[in-house]
Amino acid sequence: MVKEPEPIRLIFHVGMGKTGTSSIQSALRQNAKALKDQRVEYLGLWFDVIDASYKYYVGQEKLIKSSVEEKQASAEKIWQYFKEKRSKDGILSFVFSNEHMALCYDLMEPFLRRLEERGVEISIVCYVRDPVNWLPSAYYQWRVVHKAVPGPLHSYHSSARELISWYQAPLLWEKKFPGNVIVRSYDACSNVVEDFADAVSLSLTAPEIRENTTATTDEMFLRAFFSNLVSDAMLPDVFTNAVGVSPNDSPSVSGILKDAFDLSSTSEIIAENEDVFAAYREHFGFDPRAVSPDTLPSMPDTEAVRDRLVEVVTSVTLDQSMRIRNLETEVETLRNGLQALLATYSAKYRHDPDRAAELVISDSLDHSLKVRSLETEFGALHETLQAQLATASAQQRRSWAYRWRAARSGLVARLLKLK
Repeated sequence: MVKEPEPIRLIFHVGMGKTGTSSIQSALRQNAKALKDQRVEYLGLWFDVIDASYKYYVGQEKLIKSSVEEKQASAEKIWQYFKEKRSKDGILSFVFSNEHMALCYDLMEPFLRRLEERGVEISIVCYVRDPVNWLPSAYYQWRVVHKAVPGPLHSYHSSARELISWYQAPLLWEKKFPGNVIVRSYDACSNVVEDFADAVSLSLTAPEIRENTTATTDEMFLRAFFSNLVSDAMLPDVFTNAVGVSPNDSPSVSGILKDAFDLSSTSEIIAENEDVFAAYREHFGFDPRAVSPDTLPSMPDTEAVRDRLVEVVTSVTLDQSMRIRNLETEVETLRNGLQALLATYSAKYRHDPDRAAELVISDSLDHSLKVRSLETEFGALHETLQAQLATASAQQRRSWAYRWRAARSGLVARLLKLK
């Protein structure tokens, strides 16, 4: 008698975002060997095990937007992968973890249904957090740091009313896959990794270092300010890698604070969705609302933020100004020098253009070394100024500003002589 193959389980962790998802994913990555011993494989965030083109955000969108037939075909491919891993390595459980799947209950249904038809046991896991804390956290993540919506900065009041729709997701997953959805309270667990492992019957060691940390108010404000200046949606590293942005029609500090840091509408927004949380009590036996909105931080003091911004912007501006001036001067000097050298050697070696090119390159490298030496002097001067500014009085800062301009003018004059 042929023995029935052991059943395969898919653990589909869909977030929500800002509920320890990164820590869970980090733990899954770090525990790869321990998971294999438990006959479990973590497949990551993406679906590139199906097709290499499904990797990263672009690939994720490709799968999500594919037709029903294409999703069913993708399910068949991963089903074949599951069977091969079961046969070869004895793996019986597979884990996906991607918070962006939380809102894809309709789009991913054909994919998961086909796997169910093949006998795969589906477990959809979702964490929810008290909206008093989650709404501000989600706003800063997807409207400020990772700007998901193009255009000017959207205020917290308008964005929170959109973001609270995420709380519908677990209810809709449960409606489509009744009995297959595990919803946990992020606030009720002391360690989200251990709680996740318990929920899906795994053994995981939590990472020692927290995966994501909250940015300070001054950094978050600068990100919000920057976001308001960039019309397109953008990833966090756009701000991080920015070398300089000239504000046009700059928004006011008080206006940014009111739009992005006034959380007073949180209670009203939550109350408008009373039916959603009532459904939590009915379907999942608990209400995620436990924190009083009164515990939210008050809007930061405008003058305190402005004073801090002056310090930060002064440092950033001086650094960027020095780099830009260095580059502009160097490029112009090199351009003029190369043109002169090319003209000289072309005339002298008009019958031997290769020799002319060799001499131009040799002289250019020597010239570049001299420019680099002056750049080092610029850097040392700038570092000295920054150290002095950190403890200087307003009068001392004005005095040193004059000295900075004089010293810089002298170095620029020397640089211009390098032709």
